[in-house]
Amino acid sequence: MPTNSFTSQSLAILMWNANGLSNHRNELITVLNEKRIDLALISETHFTKHSKFSIPGYNIITSNHPDNTAHAGAAIIIKSSLLYTPCPSIQENYLQSAILTIKLNHIPITIAATYFPPKHKITQIQYEHFFKSLGHYFIVGGDLNAKNQLWGCHTTNPKGRTLLQLANLKKYSILAPPDPTYWPTSISKRPDILDIFVTFIPNSFHNTIKNLLEPCSDHSSVLLSLDVQPFPLPRHASLTNGSMDWEKFHEIIEQKVELKTRLKHPSDIEDAVQNFTETILAAAWGSTIKTSPRSQNSFSIPIHIRELITKKRRARATWQRTRLPSDKNIFNNLASSLKRILKQLRNDNFSS
Repeated sequence: MPTNSFTSQSLAILMWNANGLSNHRNELITVLNEKRIDLALISETHFTKHSKFSIPGYNIITSNHPDNTAHAGAAIIIKSSLLYTPCPSIQENYLQSAILTIKLNHIPITIAATYFPPKHKITQIQYEHFFKSLGHYFIVGGDLNAKNQLWGCHTTNPKGRTLLQLANLKKYSILAPPDPTYWPTSISKRPDILDIFVTFIPNSFHNTIKNLLEPCSDHSSVLLSLDVQPFPLPRHASLTNGSMDWEKFHEIIEQKVELKTRLKHPSDIEDAVQNFTETILAAAWGSTIKTSPRSQNSFSIPIHIRELITKKRRARATWQRTRLPSDKNIFNNLASSLKRILKQLRNDNFSS
């Protein structure tokens, strides 16, 4: 299975403007599993207070637009096995941000999935207030709509100019991918980098950043790998390691429990308690239907679907290179086919 740029122990953070997250659920599930993603920072979720969205093996924290209509918004999708603390979200017209804190290498870090809509102006004071609210160390990722030639954009806009001034003043780092993340449909508009990270983290947190070709919207996603260790969620003690066959449990108890037990001395009581405890343990272990930890959240992908994913990936790369309408049509057809097949696969798995 593919892993991120460092090792299997590195933290993998996916950043993506989904332009409507519900429409891409199955494809996102595939990417999260295939790329071993720990956290996904999503922009433009288009959620409202009535939206329902879930992904097996992950928890989600959302921040919707304050007018409660299906546009803008941000979300963090985090592995349910990781220890984290949700923070109050920010829901302003000019900014939506879903926020949590997590310990990386025993150091508290605030992580925020953020969306700055393009039509609103952002002052340096507003930027400064937002970053200051995140605490000492933070990682902010999302579609900030802040362009600056210093991090690879074709032009510099007011948001990008103001953000760079604050970053220089506060010693923040701007982490941008090497290639564009926004791919406008019109060939008259140039692709550009709109999705970036703003970070203030310890120098020992080495990182790599790269573009991904999936999942797909009018934005491509970005993968940030950090050579750090998150804290896992503490496991609760359990007698079993799977689901229970209660009929078998009942049969074992009936066979092993001895009701005619002599209880005349303290030692007799101690022996009876010991035997009863051992009987319960033996019955629990003997009636457990064991399942592997991986099978609980796995999303098995057949070879023919993996081949279609590869074809779609190549088609997107070709279209991004040529920008030809014919190549765009090929990519769109493959993307539609993959979306339909993934939906059917999940339905079949659910039925099974």
